[in-house]
Amino acid sequence: MIDFYKKQVLVLGLGRSGVAACRLLKAKGAAVVGWDQKEEEDLSREALSLREEGVSLEVGFKADKLPKEVDILVASPGVPLDLPIFREAGKRDIPVISEVELAYQLMGDCPLVAVTGTNGKTTTTTLIYAILKEAGCKVEVGGNIGRPLTEVASSLEKGTTVVAEISSFQLETILDFRPKISIILNLSPDHLDRHPTEDDYLRAKARIFLNQREDDFCILNKDDPLVCSLKEEPKAKIIFFSKEEIEEGIFLKEKKIVSRLFGQEEELFDTGELSIPGPHNLENVLAACGALMLLGVEKEAIRQTLREFKGLKHRTEFVGEQKGVRFVNDSKATNVDATLRALEAIDSPIALIAGGQDKGSSLSPLKEVIREKVEALILMGEAKERFARELTGLANIYLVSGLREAVNKAYSLAWPGWTVLLSPACASFDMFKDYQERGETFKKMVEELKENKTTNRHK
Repeated sequence: MIDFYKKQVLVLGLGRSGVAACRLLKAKGAAVVGWDQKEEEDLSREALSLREEGVSLEVGFKADKLPKEVDILVASPGVPLDLPIFREAGKRDIPVISEVELAYQLMGDCPLVAVTGTNGKTTTTTLIYAILKEAGCKVEVGGNIGRPLTEVASSLEKGTTVVAEISSFQLETILDFRPKISIILNLSPDHLDRHPTEDDYLRAKARIFLNQREDDFCILNKDDPLVCSLKEEPKAKIIFFSKEEIEEGIFLKEKKIVSRLFGQEEELFDTGELSIPGPHNLENVLAACGALMLLGVEKEAIRQTLREFKGLKHRTEFVGEQKGVRFVNDSKATNVDATLRALEAIDSPIALIAGGQDKGSSLSPLKEVIREKVEALILMGEAKERFARELTGLANIYLVSGLREAVNKAYSLAWPGWTVLLSPACASFDMFKDYQERGETFKKMVEELKENKTTNRHK
């Protein structure tokens, strides 16, 4: 483990994770420099306040030369690892670690449940946290969801279970990071703008179990071929989850969630009582149940929370109905697989709003379900021309200039009984700060429809 006391540490990226990392390092006695390529006027007040806490700031820094007096580099998730500064660090044998590795180094003996995968990470992480809370356990949640893991690590009580959502970016620069329970939910092409190939993306995700040992657990999706292909690699004990009955693990049997672990079989929950829709959320529930059973959580706490848990904002979130037309916000669908899952979860005819910053992923997985379910395909953002070319003939296609025009167009086309679904299959950064802003804007526009500012031709 790394001793940070009196070390010269350079933190790259002063978003929320970077700010939390700077504070934690300062509290541990390190000499900290925070770097960001943004100019000072573009940084948050919280980042700028680090100066008052004794952190040196370098802003507008181009990361092309590494200072002489640096012992450790801490990279925030959004910082690309192909910058010259990282190559120089490699030549000088200077450790480069992620913010989550820094947090792990300082978490002590607190057990860690780490969740990764292409889709469903936030829902699964939140569900595990909520059930542990219901069961009366000492628990904290963080990582790529809400609080940075370094912020969580700065004030942990002994014996607290930490539940963390972990991205492939964060896993790229781990050293000792070792969860007690790791979970890989699913794997499909994503972030190919960051990872050169699909295999590179797969290998980055697989790093979640890199340091696990025989007395740890790795929960894998038996129904996902790519996830299942990793089953021979972990040293940890493999626990599968599946929507089919399996020899050992967490699975469905006659619409019941069943745990069959270590020679004991228990019926946990009737899926008819679940409040969150869609087969993808059923996978998330199965994975969460696996972790909770391994942690020894009482079944009644699991059942109570599953009955009440209605999902998260921006993930197939029902936001309203107007003249018989339902509106669903799935702005978190920043890749093709997430949009596929949202489309599969909706049974009515769909007016789909898609497009945004193009990740270059193949649209082939969407074609059949668009042909079957989508009546109108409204495309926006920098990806709209490619999407229109590759999806032509599958639905009526409309190109629009932005989200407002997309919402108005979808509503004008929709009949009672239809669903207008925002599920972009793209990042948001060509038009919005993040997917949250995109989703909140969509919800605001739906509210405006209720105020009769836009009409539906099928009244």
